Amino acid sequence: MDNLAIAKLPPNTKNGTMASFGDDTGIYATFDDDFVKNEYKSEMEGRVVLEHFICIELQFPGDNTKTNKFRFTADEGNRGNQWTHRFPRQWEAYKSSKEQTPDGTPIEMWPPLDKKRVFELKASKIFTVEQIAALTDQTGPVALGMEWRKMRDQADAFLHPNMATVQLSKLMRENEDKDRRMAILEQQIASLQAGARMGSHSEEPKKRGRRPKIQPTE
Repeated sequence: MDNLAIAKLPPNTKNGTMASFGDDTGIYATFDDDFVKNEYKSEMEGRVVLEHFICIELQFPGDNTKTNKFRFTADEGNRGNQWTHRFPRQWEAYKSSKEQTPDGTPIEMWPPLDKKRVFELKASKIFTVEQIAALTDQTGPVALGMEWRKMRDQADAFLHPNMATVQLSKLMRENEDKDRRMAILEQQIASLQAGARMGSHSEEPKKRGRRPKIQPTE
């Protein structure tokens, strides 16, 4: 799918290669979603960034060797282009059966979610990981339930792996500092206890003698 053509099809190409415009009865046309990796954004953000496109696939009955695919953006399709004008019935069928998804990482491609959870999120009009990461105190509980904060944090860590690494390093340093302070405190306590024991041993016990006898007076 990465090698799909984006160039426009010449309108008067003959049926040997493509049916001419206005005579498309011999073409089986289908519209579908397509997600393409944005190499620049992926490199800049340190994760796979996908962009949402619409792909039209043109097949010719009786010729399994010929399939043409072309890609365009959802905005181009909504404004209308040669493909939506050329195959209006198929375009309307696509729009009626497909959710108009925003750009971002599809939730189907996020490992923590199973099919059931994906279905539930789509029912709440959540289609991308970016939407999960953008949930607020008002929208989060309604969309995700009690564990919405945990899922939002996971989504944010997925979208910003470099920031997650920084936060993890900071937490590790804080834990190391805490361990060092505890070790120093334990050493100080041990020294004080040792000093107290040595001090108690250095004191000589008082000798107890017999009480002097009291002579009776005459």
